[in-house]
Amino acid sequence: RPGFSTRDQATELSGRGVGMDVVAAVVGRHRRRIDIETRRGAGTRFTLRFPVLFRYEEYVVVDIDHRPVGLPVRYVAEIIERDDAPVVEDGLVVFRGEALPVIGFRDLDPRFGGSDRRALVVLGFEQGRMAIAVDGLEGFAGTLIQPLPGQSDADYMAGVGQAPDGRQLWGIDLEKVSRDIAAYRVEGWGTA
Repeated sequence: RPGFSTRDQATELSGRGVGMDVVAAVVGRHRRRIDIETRRGAGTRFTLRFPVLFRYEEYVVVDIDHRPVGLPVRYVAEIIERDDAPVVEDGLVVFRGEALPVIGFRDLDPRFGGSDRRALVVLGFEQGRMAIAVDGLEGFAGTLIQPLPGQSDADYMAGVGQAPDGRQLWGIDLEKVSRDIAAYRVEGWGTA
């Protein structure tokens, strides 16, 4: 609150309560929060919680319909080259005796659900493994990703960044996908 202070007098390092009310107003205006933890004899800790506008992620960069798309490395279990990839049938591929659902992002991949043979990236989640069909592997990139304006929590896009060749990289938030997987059906992604 304006003017609140536990000090009797101002020094070069400590004022008389001027300033923290301004910080609280800015935090409140951005709908964020201040956590305050006090321990007798130890002091007080103020933690300001703001969203991170950019986030750094390591990606496997794949080509989907001539667009570089980033899949977080931590979810990539295996990459199956086109010549070795099984054909998608009824939204599934059978690879090494395991039936894997094929997920895709329709806005980025107009051929999603087609039965043509394409390279596959096998993704591993707590809920199981699945695959995404891609046109090719472009390599690996560590990049800063910025969320898109107006992006909702339902979107599976982490945001955009820069691919190694300078083009715009579409980062996929597989963490959101993994949370939304229920019986291998993902709203917005679907199965082929």
